[in-house]
Amino acid sequence: MSENNSNNNSERNNRTAHTGRGGRGGRGRSSYGRGRSYSGRGRGSYKNNTYQNKIKNDMKGECTELGKNVYYIGDARQSDNYTKVTEVIMNYIKKEYKKGMDIVNAIEEEKHHVYFMPASKKDRQGNPIPVDTTTIEGLIVKSQVTQYMQDVKQYDIEKVNAHALFHGQCHKSVKDKLEQGKRFKNMF
Repeated sequence: MSENNSNNNSERNNRTAHTGRGGRGGRGRSSYGRGRSYSGRGRGSYKNNTYQNKIKNDMKGECTELGKNVYYIGDARQSDNYTKVTEVIMNYIKKEYKKGMDIVNAIEEEKHHVYFMPASKKDRQGNPIPVDTTTIEGLIVKSQVTQYMQDVKQYDIEKVNAHALFHGQCHKSVKDKLEQGKRFKNMF
């Protein structure tokens, strides 16, 4: 009988040791720590479907190769998420786009990449001299101009694709917030 009494006393002491405001239990917090209770008052359950779990469960961007690397809002770690997702997208652009480095540099420098037209020869008054395309020099200039035109066209196409890629990797809540902004219509 003394064994049962000592067991009951130790159980009672264990239960009362963690109650009250200073302990780990009390006011619906049980032994799971502050704010992580399964019942009673508190900020919700520890393992139930909270807002953050909802966001993380439906985190899919439009580009399957980027997986769950999606911009989202409403979390203390959203700045870390922004940095990580931006880095992943930039690496994808470098790898998959022909003008990927130019696009990434334009994003980092916050200004468009500038392609320069091949210089033409000028006379003494500063007027361009027509190029004879039957000579080797003329063929070189013609091929440089053609390459310039292709580069500009490819860059413009991939710039729009990169913008769509960034937008496609946004969670619905971020897209909604972006579309409410005044500058959204000018982005495309």
